Amino acid sequence: MSSQDESKASSKDIKNHINPNARTASDIVQRLRVQGLVKKQPNKGHL
Repeated sequence: MSSQDESKASSKDIKNHINPNARTASDIVQRLRVQGLVKKQPNKGHL
């Protein structure tokens, strides 16, 4: 899977699963990790 595909999937997951009250990228990442939608990986710089 390319990084572009991961970004598209992440965007859909964020829109579908993230509470609009989460305004910061770190909050989004934390929520995704809690839900198991984000794999632990090195920071690529886009989040």
